[in-house]
Amino acid sequence: MEYQEDSAVVTECGKDFVKLEIIKSGACKSCSLSNLCAANQNKVTVRVKTDLDLKTKFTRKK
Repeated sequence: MEYQEDSAVVTECGKDFVKLEIIKSGACKSCSLSNLCAANQNKVTVRVKTDLDLKTKFTRKK
């Protein structure tokens, strides 16, 4: 199995979730859901539930 690494930008941070914007990469080619997950877009937004103690204030780089 080949190791794939992706980068994401945190676009929203809540009490029990984080919203990430992921730029589609080579890892998407090997994913079985690649045709369903924002098929015609180059960015994918996902919301991930978490119990980590995250900061709720952040600045987004422009």
